[in-house]
Amino acid sequence: MGHNEEERLILLLVKQDFPDMGISELTNISPHQRRGYLCQVTRFLFLTKLFGYKILNNYDNPHGKV
Repeated sequence: MGHNEEERLILLLVKQDFPDMGISELTNISPHQRRGYLCQVTRFLFLTKLFGYKILNNYDNPHGKV
């Protein structure tokens, strides 16, 4: 999983915490906030790999069909 996937997951976490923010605001969070979200993303990615789950990219598969 690359850097882009980490960035996408960070944006999703920020959007979840701040649903009224626009996309440009989401990318301008403080470095301290970004580190906190990156820790969550890293932990999440570790656990998905540990338990053998795959993360589907909903942009490529919007209806969740496998």
